[in-house]
Amino acid sequence: LTYEFVACTYTLFREAHRNASNKLQELARKYRAQRIVFYGAEPVAEIAAMSLKENKLKLAGVVDEDLRGLPILGQQAAGIDALDELDYDAILFCKHSKRDDRILLKLLATKGRVVNLFE
Repeated sequence: LTYEFVACTYTLFREAHRNASNKLQELARKYRAQRIVFYGAEPVAEIAAMSLKENKLKLAGVVDEDLRGLPILGQQAAGIDALDELDYDAILFCKHSKRDDRILLKLLATKGRVVNLFE
């Protein structure tokens, strides 16, 4: 039972890593992005952060209204208003809550190019 749990967890992690890497490749290729902001400081953002280096990208900031001010991925999470001050090429949407996603994605689109990690 423990082996099955570990194997399943590892498989999920690999799939999440592959998906994040593909989305970051899309940002780099499609938009020629080099500096990425993550919107959402959830565990999947940590997985995506591991994919930055292999795609020759840099993390420009982490934005999450719910976790504003907390240390995330070596940076202090900022509010959405920080997008006006950050130097970035694109936004990777890493927030997995269906609450306000459509409204939030439209708002983020006014701030730059957005790719949703979950689509």
